[in-house]
Amino acid sequence: MEVGIGSQYDFTNAVRKPVVCGVASQDTDHQFILGSTIESIAWHKSDIIKNDVPAVTVPQDDAAIETVRLRAVERNVLVSVTEPLSVRKYRLGIPTNVMFNSTQD
Repeated sequence: MEVGIGSQYDFTNAVRKPVVCGVASQDTDHQFILGSTIESIAWHKSDIIKNDVPAVTVPQDDAAIETVRLRAVERNVLVSVTEPLSVRKYRLGIPTNVMFNSTQD
């Protein structure tokens, strides 16, 4: 579940102890809020990781993945890197490429 920009400003932060936290692949969207570099964006988006809650991410830019891992260490979490979800066989709530692209490299 992601509501908003998927970072420290995301509304899902109201959930204090989720079952798992996921960090999608990083891109240069939301630069006006999260910063102009992949590292800055990854740092902000990784704030969705909660203390002692398992976290997953997908393969991505080395700088982004290192930033995600560092943020996870701050929260006593080991991040698992998994392959992106193949959503072509699932019906998504938003009938556009927006959700599909959010789950791919």
